[in-house]
Amino acid sequence: MFVLAYVLSSIGIATYMAHFWQSYPASAVLWIISSVCAIWCIYGGIVGRARAENERGKAILTAVSIIGGLIFLGLTLSAIFLFVPQMT
Repeated sequence: MFVLAYVLSSIGIATYMAHFWQSYPASAVLWIISSVCAIWCIYGGIVGRARAENERGKAILTAVSIIGGLIFLGLTLSAIFLFVPQMT
């Protein structure tokens, strides 16, 4: 479980960073992919940590939850500059 969470947090970070350098339609798709990864990282990290038995797994899942939260915070702030100008 924690390997999948680690991989999805890496994908979330990569797509979050890549959405800044794309044009509007591509950046919106990357924004959605990174938000799904961030939500899954938060959820999977919390649920997986409750089920983990060894300390290494708990540490990785705690880090994944924090990374997911940071990605989600960054996505919330970048939505102001990505979607709001398209609405006007």
